[in-house]
Amino acid sequence: MATESSNSLASLDTQISPLSIIVIGAGIGGLTVASRLSLAGHSVTVLEASSVLREVGAGLQLSPNATRLLHRWGLKTELEKVAVQPTKMSFHRFSDDGMLGLIPIELIVKSNAAPWYNIHRDDLHSLLARSVSNSVKISLGSTVTSVYHRYPSESKEAAGKPCVVLSSGAELTADLVIGADGIKSVTRRAIISEEQDARVDSAAAYRVVLPSGLLLNDPDLESLVSNPEVTQWIGPGASLVGYPIRNGKEYNIIVGLSNESEEKANDMEMLFVDWNPRVRKLLALIPAASKWQLADREPLKTWVHPKGHVVLLGDAAHPILPFGGQGAALAIEDAAVLGNLFSNIHSSSEIPKLLCIYEALRLPRCSDSQTAARMSGMTLHAPDGPMQQARDNLLRQTMQPSGETSKQVHEKILNQVQYGYDADKHVEEYLLQEN
Repeated sequence: MATESSNSLASLDTQISPLSIIVIGAGIGGLTVASRLSLAGHSVTVLEASSVLREVGAGLQLSPNATRLLHRWGLKTELEKVAVQPTKMSFHRFSDDGMLGLIPIELIVKSNAAPWYNIHRDDLHSLLARSVSNSVKISLGSTVTSVYHRYPSESKEAAGKPCVVLSSGAELTADLVIGADGIKSVTRRAIISEEQDARVDSAAAYRVVLPSGLLLNDPDLESLVSNPEVTQWIGPGASLVGYPIRNGKEYNIIVGLSNESEEKANDMEMLFVDWNPRVRKLLALIPAASKWQLADREPLKTWVHPKGHVVLLGDAAHPILPFGGQGAALAIEDAAVLGNLFSNIHSSSEIPKLLCIYEALRLPRCSDSQTAARMSGMTLHAPDGPMQQARDNLLRQTMQPSGETSKQVHEKILNQVQYGYDADKHVEEYLLQEN
């Protein structure tokens, strides 16, 4: 059983062979994997292009598949200081604000024995940064321009090792390079061709964080802050989701737009002119919002360099649309799996095999999650018609008394495939089966 202070497999054999590991990118995924690998006894350096160690963006949701890991790693107390634990998620019709569906998050939490958090991205990032401050070297202002494998004849000391080239001209070698460098990953270019790279379209989301006081001053908006709830309004070509963060002191808003709606986004007021008064009031409070360009692509066929010492993690491997709130959670899962696998390594020659196991465990799950998020976005933004009607009918079933809710709807609510997943247990079961 995993403990707060160790990777779940570290106790199988304490005689590991310490590796030199470079992690490219100090985002949520990069810091998490650095923490797990450092704890496993390896020497970890994180390269970050920014001169400041902080995360940009707004709020995010962490479902039980991520929080069970963070709690297991001893971060429960710190998380509870800054996060909000919602009890439900409501869906509303764009035009009249009528409730379409109600997901009891508290039921999901109970069935998984792990919480659901609404948290500011920067708060989670700061928490992770503190957790590695004494164990991991973080090099800020280190822009990576390329990653390649040295040939055995180049250098006896670095024979066959991956090499990271910085904009300064410096070259760094390590036993293992992990690309956690996001959607525009430089590391990915060392593994796949440009033809396979990310597809960016005109769909986008706009993110903003408002002081809760602005909503509390309006009787129509006050309940959005006072109730620990995730609220979604859905309509043709657009959606708006809002939830309190930072112990209710701030309110996070994400406006999601389809391709067609994004073309008109410079006139947000006109775009939402037919939406209900609460949505229009919320939008009127927004002075400016940061644009979050959404990127999507077909799942990659591999995340591992052919020579087996360079690998991708998080958005670098599996960029995912925000519909479903799984981006950060999947990166945390990736980190957990790598941490477990490399907690019992005896020689650097085992790296290619372990990375193949990592890919086998993670790629199918993340690919399924990418596809599910894409379908969810299409469904949420469906124009009025058959798809919208089927969506609304399914959502309405979530409001039936629990005894009358169909098995299919109940299973969709609990979503055990996503929320019940335990990355530590997945690795443990795989290795026990292999042995």
